[in-house]
Amino acid sequence: MSLATRNGTSPAEAPITPPRVVRQRRVRPGLLGLAVLLIALG
Repeated sequence: MSLATRNGTSPAEAPITPPRVVRQRRVRPGLLGLAVLLIALG
């Protein structure tokens, strides 16, 4: 397997992209209550 390079640069000179930041999930109290209610009814 080979590394793809651009403009004839070596892999060591290629810019490193920073890791994507995963958005943190907000906890919605209404949906949390609905989930608990549905579990209790089930």
